[in-house]
Amino acid sequence: MNLPLSHILVVLIAIIPAFIWLYLFLSKHNQNKWLVLFTFIGGMIAAKLIVTYQGYWDTTVNLIFFKVSLVDFRSNIEALIVNTLLSTFVIFLGVGVMEEFLKFWIMRFINHRFFQSIDDVIELAIISALGFAFFENVLYFISQWSSLSAGGFVLFALFRVTIVTMVHVLASGVLGYYYGMAFFAS
Repeated sequence: MNLPLSHILVVLIAIIPAFIWLYLFLSKHNQNKWLVLFTFIGGMIAAKLIVTYQGYWDTTVNLIFFKVSLVDFRSNIEALIVNTLLSTFVIFLGVGVMEEFLKFWIMRFINHRFFQSIDDVIELAIISALGFAFFENVLYFISQWSSLSAGGFVLFALFRVTIVTMVHVLASGVLGYYYGMAFFAS
């Protein structure tokens, strides 16, 4: 199986910031390496589930006993909200909620037996977010590799690996904090 050089470069561009963030978060607190790896992969799986869901918008999925029609909520929101700026905000908010729910659910599924403190919950939520951001960055980088100029791609990549990754980390960290508080409240 020969991967094109562009795909290898894209993975390297996406994995370096993820490793830097992992180092920053794990240097102060020692986590089980297998747990970190499974959580990171779980975040990647969450991103794959979102991408798969988006790929099936406007189709009907036959689940043997019943059929499910997946809805492209983006077009529904655009039809419902006339103001373009407001509809864009609501769409980003909706996608963000779905992404956070999946990152959280997978992180909780993998790790709930290993939580020893609120810090553990926050760290593992952030690791899940890093896996999600890594997978999402790879997909975006591959899709934009040939359509942008070299300078445009560098700017795009810098934006994705800094701002977008930080938004994933921040949102998952906040969710992890509040879940950790709830988890240890009793």
